[in-house]
Amino acid sequence: MANILERGGRWRALVRKAGHQKCETFSTKAAATKWAARVEAEIEELRSSGIMQPRGLSVGDLIDRYIQELYPTKRWGRSKSADLARLKKELGSIAADKLNSSHIVKSFRERSAEGAGPVTISAQAGYLVGVLKVARSLWHLDVPLQAAQDARSALNSVGLVGKSQRRDRRVSDSEIARVSAAMQNENGTIPYPDLIRFALATGMRMDRS
Repeated sequence: MANILERGGRWRALVRKAGHQKCETFSTKAAATKWAARVEAEIEELRSSGIMQPRGLSVGDLIDRYIQELYPTKRWGRSKSADLARLKKELGSIAADKLNSSHIVKSFRERSAEGAGPVTISAQAGYLVGVLKVARSLWHLDVPLQAAQDARSALNSVGLVGKSQRRDRRVSDSEIARVSAAMQNENGTIPYPDLIRFALATGMRMDRS
């Protein structure tokens, strides 16, 4: 049974059930009671489905387990590995059950201020959602997937998340020649001009899957 208490003209709802504990404050008793009833129903649904609290686990722990279990069967490129490492650096210390949309939005706002573009932020936000989806569906952990999805929507609404800009022209032969000449003058044994021609001919690019 939830505890509904009045404090300073506001109503505090505290739910303790099946090892779960959640607390929120509302302006009215009716809102607090409605929220508590919904949370208790969600906890009961989680218990019946076998979902467990991620006690003692951090966001970094989830990322590590995601990499350990999924990478051997579905290898991805260096770009995704770098993005996951960045997520762990920025959000990894937060307890998995305490992560909320404010944490995520704040982190990506800071990334934007540092110069990260909408495409980069979109990819990293998507990878975070992916980690939480796996944690919930495969590991049966009660992680804040909805909070991550809400944060991504919020970031999209203010233009911090976006798609690559469509290119309106092709590189010219003279530009290719200048780049190839510059790379030819670099020290080393790597045949950069040949690699440039191969990349242009095949359209291959770094994998972000």
